[in-house]
Amino acid sequence: MRALLALLLSALVSSVVSPFRLGNAEPLDLAEAVALAEDPQELSRTWDRGFLAIPAPAFGADGKALFGMIGEAVTKDRLTALSADLSLPVIVYLHGCGGFGVTVTQLPLLAERAGFAVVAPDSFGRIVRRKNCDNTTYSGGMFPAAWLYRRAELVHTVRRVRELP
Repeated sequence: MRALLALLLSALVSSVVSPFRLGNAEPLDLAEAVALAEDPQELSRTWDRGFLAIPAPAFGADGKALFGMIGEAVTKDRLTALSADLSLPVIVYLHGCGGFGVTVTQLPLLAERAGFAVVAPDSFGRIVRRKNCDNTTYSGGMFPAAWLYRRAELVHTVRRVRELP
């Protein structure tokens, strides 16, 4: 089914989409880019380069709120201080076409005020990822596989959140 979808997408847009590159490798066609949507290494990059905000009360009476890049050692260390019995509502935040921008600075405030944890994967953490829109011209549709990537990132993020303490 995925191969058929990739073939259809490739046929529809092959004349308007420029090739994708994986580092300095040969260009990828759209079918190959689609196949990478659920690549475990690519999804891990979106998680590790994403942000996590957890309000101070989650760390006890004298706790300090956590806000950091998920893959950084200091963030991982702070997560080990959470009680296994802790239960917090979680917001999964998917950034827009320009990435995080100033929005990411608001995540800790949102978490602190509402008592929620906020998890924000970084879609641009992928090696093979193009912008789907231009936020200066308000145009979109430049990366037809973007919705497949975002869906896979959302599913991966929810799975990883469930693995947290």
